[in-house]
Amino acid sequence: MAFIEVKDLSIVYRSRRGEEITALEGVDLEIDEGEFVAIVGPSGCGKSTLLKAISGLLRPRRGVVRIGGRVVEGPYDGVGFVFQTPTLLPWRTVLGNILFPIEMKGLRKNDYVEKALKLIEMVGLKGFEKKYPGELSGGMRQRASLIQALIHDPRILLLDEPFGALDALTREELNMELQRIWMREKKTSILVTHSISEAVFQADRVYVMSPRPGRIIHVEEVELPRPRSFEDSSSPEFLKHVNNIRRFIFGQGEKT
Repeated sequence: MAFIEVKDLSIVYRSRRGEEITALEGVDLEIDEGEFVAIVGPSGCGKSTLLKAISGLLRPRRGVVRIGGRVVEGPYDGVGFVFQTPTLLPWRTVLGNILFPIEMKGLRKNDYVEKALKLIEMVGLKGFEKKYPGELSGGMRQRASLIQALIHDPRILLLDEPFGALDALTREELNMELQRIWMREKKTSILVTHSISEAVFQADRVYVMSPRPGRIIHVEEVELPRPRSFEDSSSPEFLKHVNNIRRFIFGQGEKT
C-alpha cells in the first residue's frame, strides 16, 4: 500500500454567484514514503487545490485521500507547507519565525532551539539568526521558510511553487538546496510547479494535469541518478522527459 493514496478525488467550489466550479475530477495518484513527486499542468488546473486536499484543508465532493492507510478527514498534522510567498512574520527574527510553528503546536520551544540552529546552518543562514525578514534577500527568506516547514519533523513536505517569485539564478541555487535537503531528510515531498525542467530535476515521478477540471493525464517516471546537477539538464535523457511532458501539457501526447 502506498503511503499517500488519492482515489477518484473530486473537489467542487462554489463561486460568489453561487455557481459550482469543479476544480478536480476523478484524480488518482499514489506516492510511496520517501518519494519526491512533482505536479505540473496549466494555470488554474487545480494543482494547489490537490495539495490542500492531501493536507486535509479541503474536503472532497467525491473520493478519498489516505495517508499511511488512514482516511484524511481534517487537517493532517504531519505536513510541512512551503508557499510561493514566505510566511514569515516581519516582527520576528529568523530564529523566532522558525520556532513559531513549535509554539503554535503547544510544544516546548527550548527543546527545538538546537535543531533550529542546525537547520539554519544546513541551509547557509548561519549568522542571520537574529535578523528580521526585511533584512534578508528573497532567497534567504525562502530558505527560512523551508526550515520553518521542517522544524517539527513532518512526514510530508508540500511545496506550492516555492521558487516561482525568485530570480532565475536564485531559483537554480535553491533547487540545488532543495535536492540536498531532500537527499538528507528523505521526506515524502510533493512539488507543484509551472516549470517542467524544475519538476524533472527534482522528482522521481511527474504527474501531468489537464486544464480544469484537473485530471491526471500522464505519469512520467524520471529515472535519472542522484544527485543531479544542472549540467544534467542538457543531457538527452533529461530533455526526453521534458519534451514528453510538454507534449502532454500542450495536448499532443497520448493520454494515459
